[in-house]
Amino acid sequence: NPHYSSYFSTLGGTPMSTDPNTARADDLGRTIAARRKDLGVTQEDLAALTGLSTRSIGQLELGQTNPRLSSLLVVLTALGLDLTITTRSATKGAS
Repeated sequence: NPHYSSYFSTLGGTPMSTDPNTARADDLGRTIAARRKDLGVTQEDLAALTGLSTRSIGQLELGQTNPRLSSLLVVLTALGLDLTITTRSATKGAS
């Protein structure tokens, strides 16, 4: 799925495209980081809770990784967050 890969793809911290989906990866990462900090959990703590590496947590928070859905769900669950999927309209303003 090209949308999924562009959603998370980065190269050296710089988005590989100007696709608006890339910005969503950054938003997701900021949301995860903010929730982690609100809970008083360090990246190291979250890594231990999820079985992921500290580096993976950092990259996820910066939008610099293409995580497996299972890994993303483990992180979201550990932080008490949900993943919601919505249908996107093909044109602006369509309902």
